[in-house]
Amino acid sequence: MTGEGSDMEKEKEQENVRVEDLLALLRRKSDWSEIKLRIFTERRFICAMDRAAACPDWWHVNRLHFYNPEMTHAHIARLLGLKRETVSRWIQNVEIPEDDYEMLP
Repeated sequence: MTGEGSDMEKEKEQENVRVEDLLALLRRKSDWSEIKLRIFTERRFICAMDRAAACPDWWHVNRLHFYNPEMTHAHIARLLGLKRETVSRWIQNVEIPEDDYEMLP
């Protein structure tokens, strides 16, 4: 594979980021430079806040899942008063885009 191809793959990988990755890096507060360079950009932070504001249950589900990985999707659903299918979909679809312009009305 050429250098160009690998650069394109790296860019594609960093287009979206999973909430779990973001939270895991935030836990390691001693390494803020890695966080900043890899995924914790101002744009991504705004996108995450926009998504959490638009759908607070999405945030509650993913936060519970991250801090309590032993909890089943059904247990999280019962706790939050949601359908299990909704919880499963939100846990699987946790990517936060880098492009904050997509979120504008």
